[in-house]
Amino acid sequence: MNRKIYAVWAIVLTMAAGLTSCSDEENENATGLSVAAFYPTIVMDGTEVEITGSGLSAATDVVFPGGQSAKAIRVAGDDRIVATAPANVADLADVLTVITADGEVQSRQTIRKAKPAMRYFNPSDQAKTYEDLQIEGNDFLLVKSVEIGEGADAVKIDALDFKRKSNTNITLTLPGETPVGSSIPVKTHFQNGELLALGKLDIEKGVQPGGKWVEQEIDLYNGGDVEMGGWSGYINTIYADAFANAQIGDRIRVYIKDQTEGWQQGSFKHGSTWAGLTDELGVIGLSNEDFERGYYEMTIDEVTLPLLQEAGLIVSGCNYTATKVVLIMNH
Repeated sequence: MNRKIYAVWAIVLTMAAGLTSCSDEENENATGLSVAAFYPTIVMDGTEVEITGSGLSAATDVVFPGGQSAKAIRVAGDDRIVATAPANVADLADVLTVITADGEVQSRQTIRKAKPAMRYFNPSDQAKTYEDLQIEGNDFLLVKSVEIGEGADAVKIDALDFKRKSNTNITLTLPGETPVGSSIPVKTHFQNGELLALGKLDIEKGVQPGGKWVEQEIDLYNGGDVEMGGWSGYINTIYADAFANAQIGDRIRVYIKDQTEGWQQGSFKHGSTWAGLTDELGVIGLSNEDFERGYYEMTIDEVTLPLLQEAGLIVSGCNYTATKVVLIMNH
C-alpha cells in the first residue's frame, strides 16, 4: 500500500477510535451536561446501564432507542448515573439521550436491544463430560449461566466459570455430574431472569483427566503501578512479538487495585489505532468482585489474535491502578 495512503488511514482510524473512547471529547451541551460513555451497549428489559460524563446528577430522564424512557435512574454522582433499560428498546442501534430540566445531550456511542439467538453447538453430534462445549450464537453478553438437563439432575454453570465468554461464543467444560443421554436440554439464564432454550444435545461420559493443565503466566508488563486516573493513564509497551506464540483460548489478565471515584472501567485497545480490540473490549465495566479477585481479563479469540499479533496491545481505563499484565497460556 502507498505509504501516504497508509498514513492517512492511520489518522482516520485514530480519530474514529477517539469517538468511542471515554478518554476523549465528550458530547456536551451549553449547560455542561455531557455523556462520555456507557456500558453495556446491548440491553434487555431491566439491564442496568452505567453512564459517565458530567452534570448527570440533574438527569430527569434517559431515553433509549425507540423513544423508550428508562424505568429508573440512580444517581451515583455528578459524573455517573445508572439507568435501568425498559422492555421495548428498539432493535436498531441508536444513541442514548440524557435529559435535564435545562436541556438534553446525546451520546456518541449507540445502544440497542439484545436479540439472543442460538446458532450451533460444537461438538454438535456427541458432547462428553470433562470436555469443552462451545455454544455459538448472537448477543450472549448478558448471559448469567447455562443450565444442562432438567429437574433435580440439572447442572448450572455460572458465567464466572466459563472458559470463554464473548457476545457470540460461550465455551465451558462439562462437569462430571452433567446428565448423560440423548436429547439433553440446554438453556441459558440471562441477568434479568429471562431464559433462552438453546436446543438439545447428546451427552456421554468422558474420561476424567488424571491431572490438570499447568497454566503458565508470561509477563507482558511488570514495570510498576500505573494509575489510570480519568482515562489519562495507559500501558502501551506491549508489542506484537509478545503474542507470537499465543493461541485462541489463551487469556490476557490485568492485575488491579485501588478503586477510586465510585466507578471503574478497563479497556483492551489495538496497539496502533487505540480503538477497542472489539466493541465490547474497548470499555469494560469493572465490579467490586473484580477488585476482590484482583484482576480483569479477556480471552483471545479468532478476531483478537491476529490484531494482537499484528499491532500489540494497549491497556487503559479509568479510576483504578494496574499493577501487572500477563498472558496466561495452557498449552
